[in-house]
Amino acid sequence: MTSAQPKVALSLIRATGRTHLGNYLGASRSFAELDARDDISCIFGVATLHSLTTLGDPSALKRDIRGVVVDFLAAGVDPERSVIFDQTAIPETLQLAWILSCITTAGRLERMHHWKEKKDKLSELGQAANVGLFTYPILMAADILGPAADIVPVGEDQLQHVEFARDLALRFNHLYGDYFKVPALLERAAIRVPGLSASGKMGKSEGDKATLYLSDEYKAQWKKMKVAPTDPARVRLQDPGSPDNCNIGKLHGVLDAMGLHEEGGLQWVREGCTQAQFGCATCKQKALDVMEEGFLREVRERRQEVVARGDSYIDEILNAGNVAARARIQPVVEGAMQAVGLITRWV
Repeated sequence: MTSAQPKVALSLIRATGRTHLGNYLGASRSFAELDARDDISCIFGVATLHSLTTLGDPSALKRDIRGVVVDFLAAGVDPERSVIFDQTAIPETLQLAWILSCITTAGRLERMHHWKEKKDKLSELGQAANVGLFTYPILMAADILGPAADIVPVGEDQLQHVEFARDLALRFNHLYGDYFKVPALLERAAIRVPGLSASGKMGKSEGDKATLYLSDEYKAQWKKMKVAPTDPARVRLQDPGSPDNCNIGKLHGVLDAMGLHEEGGLQWVREGCTQAQFGCATCKQKALDVMEEGFLREVRERRQEVVARGDSYIDEILNAGNVAARARIQPVVEGAMQAVGLITRWV
């Protein structure tokens, strides 16, 4: 009797700068958990082609490619257990993306939340959205279907894209026969990490002052935390407030939901705020210390160890991962090409 083959989990991260708290709690933290499971085989990629939808400094992109790999390792991913690859090293993904684009309607893409949000935001800035942003979901679908992923762990903002990939797999199978594996979403609650400003979720668009980067030292993180705005009702120390009206209070809620608060910790925070038992600085210090003890220190130390090994260590991991990823993806794409009538081998 043979044991069941492990399911394949796949996720890619764009190379657009340093990993922040929202990236880690929303996605990266789950990567190490998946990596440690014997019933799952993980493939993690650097979404270099997706990164080009927001063109920037080419030298910064080259730096950030290695930076994403460092972040994978700092999160706890073991390169001996999981494949880590560069999307650019798999040209077959682009071939598959073209095939998928030919069974996708423009109207379907126009309804994607990502496209509408990006297009509107660029329009407000007097800029035009590029075609790469429009077809982004198709390339992401090719990323998913190429390696025949079973599950796709993503943040909440990417859930619609995975659903789109599922739809394309079903449509291809309807047109050309039962070929593609239909991926499943990773069954976990979506995590929305609030930014340090009062405007919304944590992300690069919030600006460096409102974003906690995992590469920041504790002092740098505290410097940002201590000036973060809180409930406007707490003008004076004796004024009661509400954690529901404060991003720091909401951050405590996220930490508690993830099991990082000690027993009764969230209740202590709520009572301290609503009854004005302590000031906002105490609440902020508590949040940072919970994260420091829960994961920040460990992630920072692993990151320092990886960086100390130099770029050659990262390049070795990528080279090995590129070979393994392409060996898995190439025959799948070749089969899809043959299914639509293309001739892939003339000899």
